[in-house]
Amino acid sequence: MHPLRLLDPDTQPPPLYTIRSTRIHLSVGSENHDPRPSYQGASLIPYKSKTWNDSARTSNTPKSTQTKWTQRRKPDAAPHHVDVEWELGYQLSDGTMNDLNRALNDGIARSTSKKYSSAVRRFLQFCDTEGIPEEDRLPAPEVVLCAFAARGVGRQAESTIRNALTGIRSWHVAEGRDWHGGPRLARIIRGVKMSAPQTSTRPQRAPFTATFLATLVLELDLSDPFDAAVAAISGTALWGLARLGELIPDSSFSADTSRFPTGADLGPLSTTRKSRTLRLPYTKTTQVDGGKIILTNQSGLANPLPLIENHLEINHPSQSDLLFAFRGKDQKLSIISKKSFLQRCNGILEKKGYGRITGHCFRIGGTYEMLKAGVAPEVVQKLGRWKSDAFLRYWREEQEIGELHISDVHIPDLE
Repeated sequence: MHPLRLLDPDTQPPPLYTIRSTRIHLSVGSENHDPRPSYQGASLIPYKSKTWNDSARTSNTPKSTQTKWTQRRKPDAAPHHVDVEWELGYQLSDGTMNDLNRALNDGIARSTSKKYSSAVRRFLQFCDTEGIPEEDRLPAPEVVLCAFAARGVGRQAESTIRNALTGIRSWHVAEGRDWHGGPRLARIIRGVKMSAPQTSTRPQRAPFTATFLATLVLELDLSDPFDAAVAAISGTALWGLARLGELIPDSSFSADTSRFPTGADLGPLSTTRKSRTLRLPYTKTTQVDGGKIILTNQSGLANPLPLIENHLEINHPSQSDLLFAFRGKDQKLSIISKKSFLQRCNGILEKKGYGRITGHCFRIGGTYEMLKAGVAPEVVQKLGRWKSDAFLRYWREEQEIGELHISDVHIPDLE
């Protein structure tokens, strides 16, 4: 039996991909085939829109790999299904299959899944162009992986190739196939690095600093519910070293609000040094284990604590409401999205001559501000919930920070 045998989409949960001739085309079934219709997880490989004739056949395709084709609507995302029957020769119970497919999809962050999907799509397009047969795509021999990576020579940054290969490897893992990347592939990646043009590397993102926050506070109308929420989010993201996606959703119509802080997650104001803690129900790295950020009293307009107090007074979210929701004209709470939040911030900052910011600029800026203030790097690492020294890439103005930590190093006189 061919290693990429297809299940009949009319009788079985549909596979994520389907095959015709030497091309792999991505396919997703209807909601009736989804063992968890309410599940919102992103697929590892999104559907590639294409219409085929049911009677189409090609002479060089084994009969066992031919399948009936149906025209399907392209969804935004779809669950990935494990072909247990092919791997074991028999099927498991519906309950076990539901748990298996759910765990497979929940094992990777949705934003990461989208990036991986794009990488796999590029790999399959490369295979189409080169005429690589389907049996050499999954699992892919090392020489095929090397050829794909080598296409970046003189064109792409090393990180671009590494990220793409990570996505392709994740696809292999999800499909239960061996990964054949080895020393030769590592050498190819080094070759790509050595030949990468300067234009392949994006400039560093500018930090959102305390000056930026003070500028926003002066320009925002803190008596307006939306602006009050924007100010509170800005202060929390900056001084809490938070990823913006840990505080507010991408969309105002987000179906999964359980990943974002509610009123109950905000700790009381400490009476000693005036600080608050905020529990994060979900983070990028710990996921459902969540995390905690600490907000301390700062001087001037960039103090996050008064901004949070103002937000609570204006929007008064309950313990069960999203913490950073705002009240509309009808006095009903509305979700503030990353898009609307950044639009408001950039609308002010660009008028003041600052560059555009992205969601991660707050985490970068908080790191910069703390290091500049002389906070020990290991303390910054702990506050930012980094498990490694990855936060070092967020250092900005290295000379200024270096002077704070290494100036006036005592050197004994030599006589």
